[in-house]
Amino acid sequence: MGYPEFHYEWEWWLRSSPERLWPFVADTNRFNRDTGLPGVRRADDAIRENARQSLLFSKLGVRVEWEEEPFEWVRPYRFGVHRRYRAGPVASTRVLVELEPSPRGGTWLVYHSWIRSKNLLGVTTVPLLMGFFDEGCSSVRTSRSSSLGSSRRSKGGTALSWRGYGPTRSRMRGAYRAGRCSNSA
Repeated sequence: MGYPEFHYEWEWWLRSSPERLWPFVADTNRFNRDTGLPGVRRADDAIRENARQSLLFSKLGVRVEWEEEPFEWVRPYRFGVHRRYRAGPVASTRVLVELEPSPRGGTWLVYHSWIRSKNLLGVTTVPLLMGFFDEGCSSVRTSRSSSLGSSRRSKGGTALSWRGYGPTRSRMRGAYRAGRCSNSA
């Protein structure tokens, strides 16, 4: 039985250029920490084909282990990664982050996440976990000051509101918000 692939998309218009945002956007360890994800560590020291890594973390007593392909980096405009999970309720994830310069200045940033469930637990928990993820992003956004961002609170979540780089407009689309998922099976 195939399980659905959930697609989540966050979009922001940011006042800073892609070049200025890149050091913050590309710091995936900081993003994970700021959004409440546990620390990631190597599962072993094996050398794999094409620089793949075996990584893991544990959350709420669930061990999550995966093989991570090398990141695709196109500085300062995009990065992406594909992970295949060995343990946990998820079969695979793909992340793609794109920064497009705006003709009026600033950057249009789009963060995509595709998550394929491995089992029924994944089907039921992925939308819930993404809800917590969005809340973690929101708490980062509202807890950081931003000299370049708007004073309005944006909808959706991001960890991009580090000091001086805050969003001035954002919107988030995801299965848990709309009560449905996009199934790209």
